[in-house]
Amino acid sequence: MHSEAHLTVVGPLASGPALLRSRPKIEDYRFARDRRVLRQRNLKASIKHEKMEERGMRLAKLSVVAAVIFTILMGGLFVGCSGGGAEVKQSNTTLGQELTDLQAAYDRGIITQREYEKAKKEILDRYK
Repeated sequence: MHSEAHLTVVGPLASGPALLRSRPKIEDYRFARDRRVLRQRNLKASIKHEKMEERGMRLAKLSVVAAVIFTILMGGLFVGCSGGGAEVKQSNTTLGQELTDLQAAYDRGIITQREYEKAKKEILDRYK
């Protein structure tokens, strides 16, 4: 939709080839203005898109943090629901081994006679 540009001769005609320069028309200015407007709109749209991506990333991070907090809280709540406080004792040593270890501690002087008798009674009560 561009119309023909008017040509003007510049320089002396007799001294060599004439330089031709086109004079811009109003349509050319409008076309250039429209291109600038489109570039500005594209730039604004690009900035808007980047801001939306940043918001999306913040929302994703917030969701992960909320899920971790929820998991920790729920785990803490269910820890108390583990069987009514019953004690479970498991021993891999035998009665004889415990009594032998106790006797060795007494012989080395690590425990007193009173501590030895008390510990021996507790061990025997445990295995009844």
